[in-house]
Amino acid sequence: MEKKIKLTYVVSGVDYSLGFLWIAKEIDRTKYDFEFIFLAKSPPTLFKQFKSDGIKTRYVQCRSKADYIPALFKFLFLFIKNRPHILHAQLIEAGLLSLPVAWLLRIKKRIYTRHHASYNSEYYPHMVKYDKLINSLSTHLVAISNNVAEVLNKSEGVTKEKITIIPHGFMMDSFISPDPIKIALLKQKYNPLNKGPVIGVISRFIELKGLQYIIPAFRDFLKTNPSAYLVMANASGNYQQEIDELLSTIPSESYIKIGFEKDLFSLYGVFDYFIHVPINHTVEAYGQVYVEALAAGIPSIFTLSGIARDFIENEKNAMVVPFKNSQDILSALEKLHSNESLKNKLIETGRKDAVKLFSFEKSLEQLYQLYV
Repeated sequence: MEKKIKLTYVVSGVDYSLGFLWIAKEIDRTKYDFEFIFLAKSPPTLFKQFKSDGIKTRYVQCRSKADYIPALFKFLFLFIKNRPHILHAQLIEAGLLSLPVAWLLRIKKRIYTRHHASYNSEYYPHMVKYDKLINSLSTHLVAISNNVAEVLNKSEGVTKEKITIIPHGFMMDSFISPDPIKIALLKQKYNPLNKGPVIGVISRFIELKGLQYIIPAFRDFLKTNPSAYLVMANASGNYQQEIDELLSTIPSESYIKIGFEKDLFSLYGVFDYFIHVPINHTVEAYGQVYVEALAAGIPSIFTLSGIARDFIENEKNAMVVPFKNSQDILSALEKLHSNESLKNKLIETGRKDAVKLFSFEKSLEQLYQLYV
């Protein structure tokens, strides 16, 4: 019997993620002795779910930098005990605390998936030295888009040979065929007055996401479409005050803020249109909502950042607008709302492109190739 490859995932700063859930459930257990280690302040939701599902998982507490040394020793103990052949770290604290131990123990394949592009260099330049440390400790770097690969190579000096581009993959059926009963329940919950058209936004309240340009566009859209409704999900972040000030210019019955909605598949079914407009080319590393919205068949308005740079084309699979431009967002929204044939074209082509390029099966196969 062929000996299994011991594969350890270390993930930080994540409470719940469909992507990690899919990996844990679908990975080939005939080839891999697979475990997840979560680094977090308290046991995350995903850790609890994995435990209940019988998936091998562990938890390492990290409430602050004061826990870094104990966490390093915990990883040392776990890696010596399990002796993984492959370590795959995800997100920055996981990289900082697991990769030095893996390097010390000479774990041959040390993989780090880079989930940000130019964010640190633009907003937290002191963090770039930690990015470079992680780059040096890794034997392989996974870039989730060409955008991330470009930042790693051109800005941080990582050789192209060390970088493998593997975009996030998605279980498309969940977005293509959501449960209509669940959609109806969310519509009742979040849009009880049945207003429309519903413009959806799924984004943290941080400056780089461009919400400050969506709200004025929606405010002007209301002038000719007074029953329109803005749904803002993942509504928290350090730009909260600025966003709330902009929302104060809109009637309170014309929008809703949602802290977190776990059932993303059904949430997209609440929307008539979707908008995602990061403020420059490189600040978005991936932007899962680009793919999710198209797979769900929602006509969308985008700026070209993250993964959108790799496949979005104006009036082919989405509407493309310039960065930081409320007027162009408004114009695109008005054009979509008044042009049924364009809307139908974007729905059909957008879904086709999402399914073709970003299936979960494709991304998992790319991971297998990296793990060889």
